[in-house]
Amino acid sequence: MVKTDPNGRRLRGIIRMFGLRPSDVAKVAGVSQPYLSRVLSDNDPFVGSADFYRRLECCLGQMIDQRAQQFFRVAPLSVRSVERAVRDVLDMAA
Repeated sequence: MVKTDPNGRRLRGIIRMFGLRPSDVAKVAGVSQPYLSRVLSDNDPFVGSADFYRRLECCLGQMIDQRAQQFFRVAPLSVRSVERAVRDVLDMAA
């Protein structure tokens, strides 16, 4: 049986995309790790409750903001380019 729950697929994608730990997601959602595992599993017909998804909706943004790993890989700016930008801004303000 293939699960067709779109919320479970979305959640699985968010967890993968942002590098979230399922154990952390379960904790902020107020559910056990086995509950979340069942929601995320394609082989288990279990789907999360509406309350579960409402709680996630409220806290996922903050979880994503507080994650340890950045989503985009951006090279750091050189000190000289930052100094130049600051001088340009100060010159415009004068």
